[in-house]
Amino acid sequence: MIAVLINIVLILIGGSIGLFFKGNKKVERYVTRITAILSVMILAFGIQSIVKFDNTFIVMGSLVFGTIVGEFIDIDSQLQKFANWLQRGNSDSGDFSKGFVDATLIYCIGSMAIIGSLQSGINGNHTIIIAKSVMDGLVSIVLASKYGKGVLLSAASVGIYQGILTLSAMKIQYFLTDSIITQMTNVGGILLIALALNLLEITKFKLANYLPALFLPILLGLILSISTWQYYWFYDSIIKRCMEECPNG
Repeated sequence: MIAVLINIVLILIGGSIGLFFKGNKKVERYVTRITAILSVMILAFGIQSIVKFDNTFIVMGSLVFGTIVGEFIDIDSQLQKFANWLQRGNSDSGDFSKGFVDATLIYCIGSMAIIGSLQSGINGNHTIIIAKSVMDGLVSIVLASKYGKGVLLSAASVGIYQGILTLSAMKIQYFLTDSIITQMTNVGGILLIALALNLLEITKFKLANYLPALFLPILLGLILSISTWQYYWFYDSIIKRCMEECPNG
C-alpha cells in the first residue's frame, strides 16, 4: 500500500502547486495548450493498450454489461452530485465537479493503474505505480490550474480504487491470469481513448458509467473457465461411458 500512498501524496502536491496558477491569465494560454497535448498523449496510451488484443468476446462483453450496470447505477451523476455537495454554495462548483470527475478518470482507468496495482499486490513490485505517481503529480498541476480544488479530491478516489485493486490482487492472484490482466488492460485502453476524445471536446461520453467494465473480465473469464471445464468434464464422461458400454469399439 506504500505505493498507493505515494500516488496520493504526489497528486496532492501537484494539485496544490496548480492552485497557485488558477485564474492567472498569462498562464491560462499555456494550460490550454498543455491540456490539449496531454489529451493526445492519453489517446496514444489508449491505443497502445489495445494493440495486443486478447479476447474480443470478453472485452466486448465487459464493455456492454459494464455499461448496463454503470448506467443503471448512474455513477457519473452520483460523482457529480457528490462533488457539488462538497462544493455547495461556491460559484465555481461546475469547475470543481468537472475537475474531480475528469482527474479521477484520468488517474484510474489507464493500464498503469490496473497493472501497477495488481503487480503491487501480487509480488510487491511498485515500479509501475511509482512511475504513474510522478506522471499523476505533473498532470495534477495542469488540471488544478484549470479546474481548481476538485482535482485534489480525486486523490481520495485514487486511494480507494488502487487500494482495493492492490488488496484484492493479494486475495485473488490465482485467478488473475495474464490473459485476464490483458483483457482488463484492453478495456481500460478503450476507455482511455474515449476519455481523450472527451478532453478534446470531440465527444461527451459519461465515462464514469463505463467503469464497471474494467472489472468484468475477471468475472467473465472465471465463468468461461468454469464452462470450459464443465464441457471437457462432460465430454470426457461421455467418452468413458461409451468405452464401458461399447468395449468392442
